[in-house]
Amino acid sequence: MRWVYKDPAVGDIVRVKLGSVYHYGIYAPCDEVIQFGLPPTIDRAAESVRVLSSSVDRFLAGGFLEVGEPTDGEKKIARKKEQVYICARSRIGEGGYDIIHNNCEHFAYECMFGIKYCSQVGGTQKLREHPIVDVYVAKLPFDVSSQEIYPNERATEIAKCGAESVRAEKFYVWKLLEHAFSRTFGLDMRSLGIKKNKNGKWTCPKYYFSLSHSGDIVAVAISRKPLGVDIEKISDRFDGKLGSEMLTAKEIRNAPNEKSTARLYVNELWTVKEAIFKLGGGKSFVPDNIETEKVKRITKIVRDDTTEYFLTVVCDDAEKAVFVTHGGGLTLSE
Repeated sequence: MRWVYKDPAVGDIVRVKLGSVYHYGIYAPCDEVIQFGLPPTIDRAAESVRVLSSSVDRFLAGGFLEVGEPTDGEKKIARKKEQVYICARSRIGEGGYDIIHNNCEHFAYECMFGIKYCSQVGGTQKLREHPIVDVYVAKLPFDVSSQEIYPNERATEIAKCGAESVRAEKFYVWKLLEHAFSRTFGLDMRSLGIKKNKNGKWTCPKYYFSLSHSGDIVAVAISRKPLGVDIEKISDRFDGKLGSEMLTAKEIRNAPNEKSTARLYVNELWTVKEAIFKLGGGKSFVPDNIETEKVKRITKIVRDDTTEYFLTVVCDDAEKAVFVTHGGGLTLSE
């Protein structure tokens, strides 16, 4: 099989590279891909993984689409593209997933050639090592599947918030977290054992997440490794005085002289320091004691119709972060 970057046709075998492994599927009409489980599947119970159809964007998970072109020898045994698609479509809902013996590559090759094949030796370990840093951003309000909040302690905590705007932020950021775990890992919030630690921070045993909100924008970052996220409206309040109070001596020396540029410099560093603080999980946020120079992080600018925000995620695999807008009305840029 030869793999090329080109526009796919219905019935083509396609793949996307996720870290050191590939996820496979069959291209379908309406810009969809039929595949054995959404990527990544390693964290999901095998019995929950099914053949399904998703959008190309969901299949790619931030990667680049490659289209398979059979070799001359493979063309002799390959089904016609229409037959490949019909075979894939007929198997939607099928289970029996096994990461070694019956995975997404087996499925795609069986649809095309009638035989199972997998080129990825040691796939399980590679998938487990694949870095995942998914950052979700949404504007309030957005559609939710239910009003229920789990665990009950979190629901009670939200209900006790005096200000309606704060209740809305906390409710929607938690619903965005629910969506993130479902989309990235295929997991229900009830299965995660989420609880508060001694510092009052919400945690779960196997995964890491971080929450942030500013105005009517909420952000969630999830990973298998510790991380922190912060979003902050770009505003005039980050002036010289605030900068002198929150920056280290070195950061003050490196600050630009031009007033508006200096304000943006302070504004962005605020999100970096907040994200570092969340990563560390401490009790007291003392920004002028937080060094930012060597930290691994990535910052994006989030825009809605009227406002801009700095969004920063800090973690060891920050350069691998995939940013996803949930709902509509938002754009992201460097």
